[in-house]
Amino acid sequence: MDCLLKGSISEGPYQVANGAWRCNVSRHATGEEMTCVVEFDLPRRLLVVTVF
Repeated sequence: MDCLLKGSISEGPYQVANGAWRCNVSRHATGEEMTCVVEFDLPRRLLVVTVF
């Protein structure tokens, strides 16, 4: 949640094969970098695809 709330877009947005839009949101905290790949269809939904 912290990555999504306080992070910044590091890549995208880009459209994927199913027509949805995705972007990468990154945050550096407590000595570690975290990136979330997020698919969105605003204002209806936000889906976290993966976190690394």
